[in-house]
This record gives sequence, structure tokens and C-alpha cells, in this order.
Amino acid sequence: AVSDQQSAVSDNFVYQSGEDLIIDAEGTVQIIDMMGRVVYNNDVTSDNNRINVSSFNSGAYMVRVMNGNEVKVEKVVIY
Repeated sequence: AVSDQQSAVSDNFVYQSGEDLIIDAEGTVQIIDMMGRVVYNNDVTSDNNRINVSSFNSGAYMVRVMNGNEVKVEKVVIY
């Protein structure tokens, strides 16, 4: 069990729904491909943001959300 609150917060805040990623976090959202390129960068101000990823290549990406001192990262596979 994870007792550190900050790590627990980072678990599963990104979901794929059809052609959209749903990001349940606020701050600066970056989607980074496995080559380290930032393919999406935008500030979001509410939870449950929908980002259309239908133009992205299928594969694994890292989603990073930065909000003040808090940084959350989750790996997601886009189909």
C-alpha cells in the first residue's frame, strides 16, 4: 500500500474514451511521445478535460501535469 499521499494522487488520472483522453487534473498538461517530444502542451483549468487524440499515432505516451510544485505523470497507451 502506498502511504505517501503525493504518489497516491498520481495514480490513474488519465483515461481514454473513444478518440479523447480524459485528464482528471488541473495545470499545464503535456503529452510526450516515447522519443521525448512534447506533442501536446496546454493549460487546463478544470478537472475532466477532454483532449482529442485521434490525430496521434498509436502507441505509448507520457502525460505530465504540472500545477505549482505538484507534478503528476502517467503512462498511457493511445489506440
